Amino acid sequence: MACERRRAALEEVFREHQLTAPWVLCSSTTGPDTVRKWLCSWNAVGLEGVVFKRLGSSYRSSVRGWLKYTNAMNCS
Repeated sequence: MACERRRAALEEVFREHQLTAPWVLCSSTTGPDTVRKWLCSWNAVGLEGVVFKRLGSSYRSSVRGWLKYTNAMNCS
């Protein structure tokens, strides 16, 4: 199942069951500018990066199909 379909399924589960804390559906975007803003604002709370993968990629058991973009940029 592609990432887009997995995300849509997760969003539906959260809506149907009205899930709240401790369950959290992480933010999602396809915009690089949004990711930069997140990294710069989240740095204050100690988060180190954003995990990403291709939208069309399929899930493969026991295979890490994602990468992490860390906050190595200047956010001033």
